[in-house]
Amino acid sequence: AVVSTQDYGEKRGTKSLVGGLLTRNLTNEQEKTKILTQSLDKSVTEVGDMRSELDRRIHQEEELIGRISDLERELEAVLLKMELYESKENRDVENSELLMAEYNAAFQDLNSVVEVCQMRVQGQQLDISLLLGLGASPRPSNKEDLTVESQLRNIQTLRSNIETLDLLSDLYAEDIGSQCPTQ
Repeated sequence: AVVSTQDYGEKRGTKSLVGGLLTRNLTNEQEKTKILTQSLDKSVTEVGDMRSELDRRIHQEEELIGRISDLERELEAVLLKMELYESKENRDVENSELLMAEYNAAFQDLNSVVEVCQMRVQGQQLDISLLLGLGASPRPSNKEDLTVESQLRNIQTLRSNIETLDLLSDLYAEDIGSQCPTQ
């Protein structure tokens, strides 16, 4: 078969056209591939950045968990110290109350002795209850009677009574001394 020039030219033109089209398609595909590669590289970089940020935050979280654990231990230690302190403070209060009650009992006994001495000095009949140690005045039965202020007033009254007895004792000693014959 004889190929005519015109057919050859058409074939060549068609080849050129197909080749140009293929080249353009190839160029377009290469550009698309380049854009996709750049986008993929950017995404890989972003994922790496996110992974680094995630690792940093995980590290921060671990540090915070450790700090929380340390603070919980410190809180437990402080609470234990507070319990011990409150326990000691409660014992101190109980001991103070016992001490105050014992002091009050001793005060009442001393007050009874002072009353006996005053009755004796004044020539009155002695109260048998005072001699037996029961006391003329009743002992306080509640905590309000054991306040520091009431106890201070009681002490001041007792001291005043003792000073009076001391004065009477001095007068009695002078009287006895003046009645004794001197040798």
